[in-house]
Amino acid sequence: LACSRANAVVAYSQPHNGTGALHQSSWWDPDDSDYDQYVWDSFTLGTNQAITEVQWRGGFDPAFFGSGGPVVHFTVAFYASIAANSQPDIVNPPLASYLTSGNAGQTPAGTFGGVPMYDYAFTLPSPFQAAAGTKYWVQIEAWQHGIPDWGLAGGSSGNGSHFRFLRG
Repeated sequence: LACSRANAVVAYSQPHNGTGALHQSSWWDPDDSDYDQYVWDSFTLGTNQAITEVQWRGGFDPAFFGSGGPVVHFTVAFYASIAANSQPDIVNPPLASYLTSGNAGQTPAGTFGGVPMYDYAFTLPSPFQAAAGTKYWVQIEAWQHGIPDWGLAGGSSGNGSHFRFLRG
């Protein structure tokens, strides 16, 4: 996952760890299901930034054999942290939320650990103003018309953790 400013300076980066590990973050559009899962990853910036673009890598869980179908849209949302900074504040609405118009330029990135991966990029319609030293959480959620099987690729840097929410 990478967030960048308009001049392409990377403000946040979570490079892919090169494996086939996926963290499911998708839902069954339009009515959701017990298979829905959501994942957030945290980041903190050293300086105030206006984030204008989000880039990420992901793929489809081969155990589901493409049952979710293609990604119709993505939601990209930024959340505040709870007081302890240990998880996103999901009780309150996101600080900013955006909907892609399509699959965010899904481009093949190769096969890792037997899982085909794709790169995605989305230019935000209005910048997200991030303050220096504040812990934020970004959620990227795929919309699919079947059993959700899309997930974010595992990362190789950061603190090695993420926050997951299961429907049910």
